[in-house]
Amino acid sequence: MNAPTKKRLRVLLCDDDLANRELCRAMLVPAEMVVDAFADAPSAIEALRASHYDIVLMDVMMPGMSGIDATRVIRQLPGWAGSVPVIGITARVSEEAVSECLLSGMNQVLTKPIRRMELLKTVTELVAGVC
Repeated sequence: MNAPTKKRLRVLLCDDDLANRELCRAMLVPAEMVVDAFADAPSAIEALRASHYDIVLMDVMMPGMSGIDATRVIRQLPGWAGSVPVIGITARVSEEAVSECLLSGMNQVLTKPIRRMELLKTVTELVAGVC
């Protein structure tokens, strides 16, 4: 008899900086998460429309469409995609910046530099709260 397999979380990561994408991937993959990374918000939104993800990690400050604008678009999507948990990632630590992120529809905001345990705890808590 085979043991049931544990579901691997699917993470959509959007950050314009390659080093940040690689860092987040290095933190999440060892925790048995599948990470699809995108360098711009429009590509990430299209991926979310096309496939199911358990959570989104969204850089707040990106050229073109910001993470805040992308989150507003995500919240307008039909079905599961519109309610997927979104974690904003930002270097801006002011109360106003965090408030703006939360008002856009982000569920939580983490500040850079990202700490692995904080990231894993936040992802796990948000996904558990939805599933």
